[in-house]
Amino acid sequence: MAGNATWKTSALLGAIFLVACARDNVPVNFYLLTATAPQAVALRDDGPRWGLGPVRIANYLNRPQLITAQSGVRYQLWEHHHWAERLDQNIARVVGENLIRLTGFQAMLPHPWAYRDEPDYQISIEIESFHIDDAQHCLLTAVWQLKRLGTPPKRLEQRRFYYREPVPAQDAETLVAAQNQALLRLAETIAARMREWQASPGAP
Repeated sequence: MAGNATWKTSALLGAIFLVACARDNVPVNFYLLTATAPQAVALRDDGPRWGLGPVRIANYLNRPQLITAQSGVRYQLWEHHHWAERLDQNIARVVGENLIRLTGFQAMLPHPWAYRDEPDYQISIEIESFHIDDAQHCLLTAVWQLKRLGTPPKRLEQRRFYYREPVPAQDAETLVAAQNQALLRLAETIAARMREWQASPGAP
C-alpha cells in the first residue's frame, strides 16, 4: 500500500511539473499602440512651437502586461500579452503623432526639452484609467492641461476627458486597437483647442 501511495504521489507531482513547463513554454506576445489619425492637413513649420509632456499614467498601469477589469475591484493581468515598451512613453508618442497629423503643427517637442528649446505652449496629460472594463468597453479617463510658457508660465486651461466605447471582441489585438481609438479621440479633443488657441488674439 505504501508503495502504491508513493507511486500516486510521484505521478501527481510529475503531472504538476508538466503543466508548469507547458505554461512556461507559452510565448509572450508584445504590442505597441500606434497613431491612427489620417494626415488631415499639410505639415507647416510656421506658428508657435508646441511641447507635449509630461504624460503620466496611474500606478496600476505601470506594468508590462495588458490589463482588463473582471469586476469593479478586480483586474486581470494578461501574462502572455505585454506592452513592447513603457506604456507612458508609448502613449506620449502616439498622442504626439496624432496631434501632428491632426493640426499640421510640425514643431511638436517631446518632454523633457532643453531650456534653449522651450516651446511656446505645453500640453501635459495625466492618464487616470486606461483599460477594458468588466462590461467589455474601452475606458480612458484623463486630465489634460494647456500652458503658455514664458516668464511666468500661464495655465490657459485644464480639462477632463472621458471615453468609453464597446469593444467588439476579446482578443488582445482587438483590445489594443480599441485603445488606439481612445487615444485618437483624446488627441482630437486636444487638437481642436490647439487650433483655437493659435487663432486667438495675441497668440505667438
